Formats: sequence, structure tokens, C-alpha cells
Amino acid sequence: MQTKYIYYIVGDSVRELIEKIQLCPLFLSLTEEQCHRFFDVFPPIVRNYEKDEAIVRRNEHFHKIGCILKGKVSVHQDTTYGTSHIITWLSESDTFAEVLMFFPSQPYPTSITASQPTQVLFVEPDQITKIMDDIKDIQHQLLLNITKLISQKAFILHTKVEILTIKSIQGKICYYLLQELEKHGNNKFEVRLNREQMASYLHVSRPSLSRELRNLQNINVIDYKGKSFEVIDRLQCERIASEE
Repeated sequence: MQTKYIYYIVGDSVRELIEKIQLCPLFLSLTEEQCHRFFDVFPPIVRNYEKDEAIVRRNEHFHKIGCILKGKVSVHQDTTYGTSHIITWLSESDTFAEVLMFFPSQPYPTSITASQPTQVLFVEPDQITKIMDDIKDIQHQLLLNITKLISQKAFILHTKVEILTIKSIQGKICYYLLQELEKHGNNKFEVRLNREQMASYLHVSRPSLSRELRNLQNINVIDYKGKSFEVIDRLQCERIASEE
């Protein structure tokens, strides 16, 4: 099916769009009135993607900031051998491609694919970096928000590097679950990833992941059912995650 563009220009469509972006960190701290002023100058373009449709392909010259209005996407590294390693997943209100707005000659280093029907708002870098008197207060706030987003993405990259440096599968699992525990603020939580996605994210095979999950459950370090997990013995989980 051909991807469709939707143009939000006036009236209820713009108000609906502004409601959707209220939780998007790119537009953090902007009032409804400021959003209206920004979109009066730069009518927004929203694009719909079908499941499994490519949003960005690796090495593509892609220089727009994307804000996910609905749906979910995978960020993945494809190899010449036909395999694909998941770097992370993004969902509603998440953004992507902030860093490359400052490097227009740099091709995109990963691929991004819709894992379910997805809708994305795109913002051109020039709409933010070329300061205009009428909306310079908005552009300054957007630049500040982008700086924060880049810092957050740097932390995500650090987490991925940590997972790659852990040798044992149990260590990778425990590190990942401890990160989720901290994110949710509770030793019982639900992860976003199914087993296949989790295996790809941890760079292990799915059978090996399932085996080591059962082993961790058998020694009462964790308990799980489907996407629901509980870290029973946090100290032991931390020890396994930190083993050389």
C-alpha cells in the first residue's frame, strides 16, 4: 500500500495535532499558543506507515526530525549477511534523527521500520535552526529540547554498549531487567519486548534466551510470565550482571 501524507493546515486538524504532541519531548514547555504560531509559519506534515514499512533505510540521507504520534518502530542495524540487530524500540511521543540535523552530509547509520501502523510528524532542521523574529522564542525552546534529547540518546547508546560488553547471556538478561526495574521504579514490571525482540536486543539466539530465563527463574533470581517480570533477588541479579 502506498504511504499517504496528511497535511494539517487549519482548524480542528491543527488542534488535534497539538494535543498529540503535548507529550513529545521535542515540544516540551511550548504552550498551545506557541505551537499554533509555529505551525502557522511551517504547516506540519504527518506521514502514515504500514506495518513493516521502512521509515528510514541505513545509509539514506535523511535529515528530518521525526516525532511518533502513534504506533511503534524498531531501530535496527542490518548486516551484509541479511541479519538484523535491534538497537531500540520507539513508541508514541518518542523522537528520532535529532543528531543528524547538525550533520547534513552524514548518511543515516541505522534503519527504522514501523512494527505496527505508525504515524510520524516530521520537522525540518531549517525550521528550528534558521531563526525567525516572529517565532524565535519557540525556536530557542526547540533547540534546548533537542540538546536534552541528544543527551538522553547518548545514555541509551551507553546502555547498548554495556549490554554488548557483557559476555554471559544471564548477565545480559539481568542487566536489561535491572534497567527496566529502575525505569518502572518497581521490582515487578512489564517489558515492551516479546522474546524474539528481546533476543535481538541482547544479541543472543531466542532458544538461548528462553533457556537462561528458565535457569534464572529456577534459582529464584527472577520470575516471569509473558512480558511480565519480577526481580526476586536484586543483589544476585546485580552480581550476575556485573560478572566478568
